[in-house]
Amino acid sequence: MLTRVYLLRLCDRIMKEIMKKIPSLAFHGVTPVTKPSVRTESRLLLYTAGAATLLGGILHLMMIGPSMKPYNFPMELLPYTDTLFIIAGIVQIFWALPMIKDWGLRWCYIGIIGTIALTGLLILTRIPNEITGAALQDRNPMALLTEISQLLYIGVTAIIIAQKKIFSTRDYTKSLELHK
Repeated sequence: MLTRVYLLRLCDRIMKEIMKKIPSLAFHGVTPVTKPSVRTESRLLLYTAGAATLLGGILHLMMIGPSMKPYNFPMELLPYTDTLFIIAGIVQIFWALPMIKDWGLRWCYIGIIGTIALTGLLILTRIPNEITGAALQDRNPMALLTEISQLLYIGVTAIIIAQKKIFSTRDYTKSLELHK
């Protein structure tokens, strides 16, 4: 017990000595770490959403052809799925631009709805249905990576929408207070 008290007092003394010397560190070029601004954080979120949708589009284009399909895939559906992958890939690649340039909430909503639809189509093919006959057994890591990038896009874009709504509500209430 006595040792613990002694160690605590020693640590306290050392911390006090360090705290005395910190102001002198500022003269040697050490600057305090500052939190990034809200604008910087929102730009990072926009870039993350743009990168996620860009990656999803590239991966969709890479999955064209029979080599990347599940082993129990009905090959008579290949032209339809390849067309879907081409369209989805090109649209997702294009969708990086509105996200990075911050074209507004409308683009965010449309992007989320489209990406949820693509994810929903994947889920529908993984359960038994009339179109594919049986649940598709996918062991392709690229399909998993595509879904991860799409889910990342959905999550980050949902955060962007929430932030924009919160800040627009704050700005609106501030403007109401100024006009009183």
